[in-house]
Amino acid sequence: MSAANEYLTAAHANAYLQNADGIPHRHEGEQVVLELLPAGPPCSAIVSSFAIHHVSDERKATLYREIYDRLEPGGMFCNLEHVASPTQKLHEDFYIALGTTADQGDPSNICASVHDQLGWLRNIGFEDVDCFWKWRELALLAGTKPRD
Repeated sequence: MSAANEYLTAAHANAYLQNADGIPHRHEGEQVVLELLPAGPPCSAIVSSFAIHHVSDERKATLYREIYDRLEPGGMFCNLEHVASPTQKLHEDFYIALGTTADQGDPSNICASVHDQLGWLRNIGFEDVDCFWKWRELALLAGTKPRD
């Protein structure tokens, strides 16, 4: 079980926001989000960025269903997210690449694997589901609600 979510305090959330632009490769992932989104005013999209990994896996799957239900046909869901590494060594290497150590990571992180999350999206009914960008434990997962 994860520690208490420190993002419930304004001070912790504000500290994150002050440093968010310094997350390595984050802007690359954001650029891919912009590439994926359909152009023009008929666009239906829901985008999340580094938030969903703070809820349980069960809640993630339920939230993905809620997002699907709210999208118009043809609408896209993009989730730029912190995901689980497939091995402990890769997890530790991610934090080393950030200039810190895994034990200094946010205790409220509840990261799920790319594989699991893509499966949840497909099972809900999203189409063209894929991991469109990834750098270590940062990934862009996306899918489109089918047109009727």
